[in-house]
Amino acid sequence: MARTTKMSMKELSDTDDLATCLVLDPLLGFKTHKMEISPLPKIPLESCDQLKEKLVKFQRTLDFNTTFEELGKLAGECFHSMGRHQQELLRQHISRYLKAFLLDSGVKIESCDRYTSEINGAKITSTRQWLQGQRVAVLVGCIARLTPDDEALLKEGVNDFSIIFSSRKHCPQLWLGPAAFINHDCSPNSKYVAGEGNVAYVEVIRQISPGEEFTCCYGASYFGEENETCECCTCESNGEGHFRKRDPPKPPTAQRKYRVSKMERAPLMKDAKRAAIVLELSALRQSSPEIPMVSSLDRTAPEELEKILEDYKKFRLGPRVGKKDLDNAHQASSHAHRFCLFMAAGLPMAITPAEKGVCANHDQEYDQ
Repeated sequence: MARTTKMSMKELSDTDDLATCLVLDPLLGFKTHKMEISPLPKIPLESCDQLKEKLVKFQRTLDFNTTFEELGKLAGECFHSMGRHQQELLRQHISRYLKAFLLDSGVKIESCDRYTSEINGAKITSTRQWLQGQRVAVLVGCIARLTPDDEALLKEGVNDFSIIFSSRKHCPQLWLGPAAFINHDCSPNSKYVAGEGNVAYVEVIRQISPGEEFTCCYGASYFGEENETCECCTCESNGEGHFRKRDPPKPPTAQRKYRVSKMERAPLMKDAKRAAIVLELSALRQSSPEIPMVSSLDRTAPEELEKILEDYKKFRLGPRVGKKDLDNAHQASSHAHRFCLFMAAGLPMAITPAEKGVCANHDQEYDQ
């Protein structure tokens, strides 16, 4: 096989969609998850049984080149209309899936109906014993960095099922391939290990017995705050996450004795210092209600909140290159900070010179 070729988000999405249509779906008997950035390939209905026959035959012959050519013929026009580069990407990706189905691979991809949020789900189980520290060579996944334009193509609950955040590169990434079918567990037996280029592997961190499912940890808050909606086996055993017994909702409390914006989106500030800033802002406005404003906003408070969140995500949470990006990140933090102060103080989104000074004095400390 040729060296792994890096792919853009669209290339990886389209390649994985076609590879799973040709390999995974015929063997499992149902349509697995798809990105559908581009329209799904139309594979003739009569080809499905033939695809399965070719795949089962491959498990005996191990003749990848012949199998790939036969799959291409059965795929029809969607395959023949590809350029050489696209066909090479598909060849590499189909090879990854076929290796996972080898009889001596040590793994098995099969259906999974455990999770309420997933239809036609899949899981990966072991067919042999794996020891701590072993790398599962056939469980690989490909990574593509997401640009802002790529993120616009994602639809919540539709094709955002395999997005990870790289703490090393500080950016969101798309993760697809055989290893992407490993489910989460809060007490996992495996972990992802970065490889060369755009590939990552799976390494065993706790002995895995035949029939046991491979699991990795997606993160401490992937399924809500502190994984409060997690449906993994560990949470079920421990009565945590989705399975935690929760107290019935408390009845409405009496009218509040503190002043909060009607939006009720600004977080209540628990530390005394920020509470003091709020009081200072309120006192300034009450003592000098007629002072001319040095700046005001044409947007309403909800519109301003939406703009602040957009800027914060783009500049503060996004990648930073150079001084301009750092300045933008600082300004995004400052705007968010000031908005929270003004909402907590119950003030309109216009600001006097004195109030601007109060906020500015605390911006640098907040941004650290």
